[in-house]
Amino acid sequence: MRETVSITRLVPRAAAAIEIVGSYTAGALLPEEEIALGDVSDGRRQEFTLGRLCAQQAMQKLGLRPFPILPGLNREPLWPSGISGSITHCDGYTAAVVSRKTDICSIGIDAERIQDFGDAVLDRVALETERTWIKHADRQVPWRVVLFSAKESVFKAWFQIFRTGLGFEHARIDFHPTRYAFRAIVSRGTSGTLNTVEFMGRFHFDRERVQTSAFILDRT
Repeated sequence: MRETVSITRLVPRAAAAIEIVGSYTAGALLPEEEIALGDVSDGRRQEFTLGRLCAQQAMQKLGLRPFPILPGLNREPLWPSGISGSITHCDGYTAAVVSRKTDICSIGIDAERIQDFGDAVLDRVALETERTWIKHADRQVPWRVVLFSAKESVFKAWFQIFRTGLGFEHARIDFHPTRYAFRAIVSRGTSGTLNTVEFMGRFHFDRERVQTSAFILDRT
């Protein structure tokens, strides 16, 4: 396990980030986490345990004591009071990021293996403006995967604030390629009110995977 270079670049300085790359023998869960996980497949146990291991190490960097990160009704990690955070998994990669809410109101991260997202997937994920932008963008960048991952990060950050889900159509991503950054505008009605929220985001990619983050520093 090591502190990640790429994820650290993708989140504000106030956040603590930890990643695991490749194979790793997972450690033990906290007793409350073990009970919450229950009887699952070996793959799910490995994924869950590595995510919690990253989260515990990240919280330790913030000076926090061990705290059980239990899954919510939607399998989202339930963070200690006053803490924002996110966990992500993909094949051969796990990462977690945490921060005090006084520094970062909400944050989401995502990692995806680079793969061929065909037109059918793009039509489901992208708005018309996003599809047009990708059509004319640098083809050396896996923009389809970056867009998908960016929206996944936004969904996680949004959920921490509003506790509701989003569809791909609710988020519009505006990329800034030279800065490896993006802005996300999310509009969705909740409790009879239309909420429009702007998230800042960053992305990174290599030969194997895409990583993204989305966050709000302060909503006041």
